[in-house]
Amino acid sequence: MEPEKFLSENWWLIEIAIGVGIIIILSFLLRKIVHAVRKKISKAEGFWKKRIHTIIHMPLQVAIWGFGFAYAADVIAIHFKLEALAKYTGPLKGSFIVACFGWLALRWIKESFKQLAQKSQKIGVDPGTIFAISKLCSFVVLIIFLMIIFQIFGIGIAPLLAFGGIGVAGIAFAAQDIIANFFGGAMLHFTRIFSIGDEIVIPSQSNFEGMVKEIGWYITIVEDYYRRPVYFPNATFTKSQVINESRRSHRRIKETITIGYDALPNLEKILAEFNEKVGSHPEVDNTQSFSITFMKFGDYGLQIYVYLLVHKMGYIKFLRTKQELLLIMEEIVHKFGAEFCYPTTNVHLTGPLPK
Repeated sequence: MEPEKFLSENWWLIEIAIGVGIIIILSFLLRKIVHAVRKKISKAEGFWKKRIHTIIHMPLQVAIWGFGFAYAADVIAIHFKLEALAKYTGPLKGSFIVACFGWLALRWIKESFKQLAQKSQKIGVDPGTIFAISKLCSFVVLIIFLMIIFQIFGIGIAPLLAFGGIGVAGIAFAAQDIIANFFGGAMLHFTRIFSIGDEIVIPSQSNFEGMVKEIGWYITIVEDYYRRPVYFPNATFTKSQVINESRRSHRRIKETITIGYDALPNLEKILAEFNEKVGSHPEVDNTQSFSITFMKFGDYGLQIYVYLLVHKMGYIKFLRTKQELLLIMEEIVHKFGAEFCYPTTNVHLTGPLPK
């Protein structure tokens, strides 16, 4: 076969080979450039100098190879006169480039808000709010790039929106719970009634107590005190009360202490020392409600009512603080020769004991 004839009949293969060769060279050069940039800025200061190569590398690699495959498909369609394929190879190349730039934008948003979340305490913004805005921005960017791709393929947006309106109405009716949970998740992110790491109580769920581990768009994960994850649909929090234990300013100690009637002559001294020693404890907040008073003559002894607030602290430390205060009161009671009372039953026998 003559060389000229061979080239004329198989020129399309040479075109594909040249195109693939160029793609390989561009991919190799991009990899080398990214490697050089990573090596150069690995010791540099600043978040973006360290992350920029991570954001752009993969989308650009996919864009290069995707464009190459679209070019090869275009050559094949022209050679074999595949009109159906040739009609879409042009829009395919354009849409592929747009999709890769959209992917790059989504990666940039993800890294941006990840960096922002690390500085949430410094700037005074709740991490849940940052997460919600990040998802919202990603959703908006995705919709914009999808509309651009539809336009490239010549698909009108207006009919889609009209059809989408009817579809959305049907879906909304069939998926009320899903929508309720979705909007419940949105409200949790924006109202911030609790954050990740907070201890909460849900009275409507048998006074469930636990620590918030994750706030999603559909469910929220709360870990109970047996270290078991419990999954609550987000609509739960729009229909029931939630007590946020982590945002309390104080913890309450409320006790009734009963001492014997033989302590009545020293009762005023006991109460005075109770108020002095307990009130001077460093964890007791005297600026809040504080009362240690004789309440009533009980069935078994003198009842002393103790009501006070201690500063905010963890539950284990609270138990230790309460123990310290109770032991202080126990020491005072025994100092005055009194004893704590407990329910007793006295049996009076009037006749002689049986033999």
